[in-house]
Amino acid sequence: MEKQAWVVDKKPTQSFFHKTFPFFIWLLRDVTQSIPTDCNDIKEYFLDKAFTLPPPTVNAEVLRDINRNRSQINADFLSGIEEFKKLLRTTLTPKHSFNDGEIVTGEGLAALVQLYVEAINTPGVIPNVQTAWETFVVTKCF
Repeated sequence: MEKQAWVVDKKPTQSFFHKTFPFFIWLLRDVTQSIPTDCNDIKEYFLDKAFTLPPPTVNAEVLRDINRNRSQINADFLSGIEEFKKLLRTTLTPKHSFNDGEIVTGEGLAALVQLYVEAINTPGVIPNVQTAWETFVVTKCF
């Protein structure tokens, strides 16, 4: 991906951002330690933005075939899975393209997420919704 594709030329509004940018949820599995109390910034972030699940079991044999051994799975883990499903059902909405009115397909969203992650992992680069969408359209259509 060319670096110039990520240059931000204008600041989008918050509603535009929520309508077009993928919604990321941190899912932390097998959480056994609590966040240190002196870690306010990250603690506040993860309390608002992360979903935690306890370990499903400590028994390795049970983990090898969870479907068959479901009765031996930690009840808190199973209820956590149900809560996570509820969160997904109430939070996720169809994403729109940069061009108003266009809905992003699953294939398009996967490609956009890949472009966003690539940009986020490149120091000094900020994802640009418009150019990411245009890049996807060009590569898909040509």
